[in-house]
Amino acid sequence: LNYHPDREVSFEKYEILIGKNPNNLTTYLITDKRSITIKNLDYGTVYYVEIYPLDIRGQRLNILPAKLTFVTGFDKREITQKPIV
Repeated sequence: LNYHPDREVSFEKYEILIGKNPNNLTTYLITDKRSITIKNLDYGTVYYVEIYPLDIRGQRLNILPAKLTFVTGFDKREITQKPIV
């Protein structure tokens, strides 16, 4: 995930919320980085993300976050061996 606000904008930190329901997001990470890797996502799933800039005290600076919706790909690996039971 890359977040690039205007060049003149520089916030202390960012709160990133993620979830499968846009009305039920949870905090994934608070970071000072503008690029992160989101891990442990389910295959073939729609995810909703909101990004809030935070001030030096960790308070949200905007009421309206930057929003993103994306779908993860399907697991295309093929099983080439029979399981051992």
